[in-house]
Amino acid sequence: MSTESREDELEREWALQERALDAERRCEAPGGDARLQRYRAVARALREPVVPSLPMDFARVVARRAREDAARAGRFEQRFAVALVALLGGAGLFFLLRDGGAALASVPVATNAWVLALAACVGVSTLAQWWGARRYR
Repeated sequence: MSTESREDELEREWALQERALDAERRCEAPGGDARLQRYRAVARALREPVVPSLPMDFARVVARRAREDAARAGRFEQRFAVALVALLGGAGLFFLLRDGGAALASVPVATNAWVLALAACVGVSTLAQWWGARRYR
């Protein structure tokens, strides 16, 4: 018994879909049945042309653009950071030269020759490492 009612229900649904398709073909005014209107909306949507899909190499193109943008942004940030460090170093050197040794004499550690030699070694080593890494990129 339940199988017959299920088959009857499917048959009614199929007939409703066919009525909606026929009503759309004949451009009839919208009726009162909500289910019929939903099927008419589906029929209208199916009649519209398919939206063109993305190109086959879309993901590859987007990934390449993202890599290029990231590399460009990275180069800018690196150059900007180097410029800021150079500006800071230049300002420090300017004030050191302007005040002379009076500023260094007020700091007891700065007058120790070994501390100055260590600072010079660390600075030269860091610059050499940075220059070598930059040169072989």
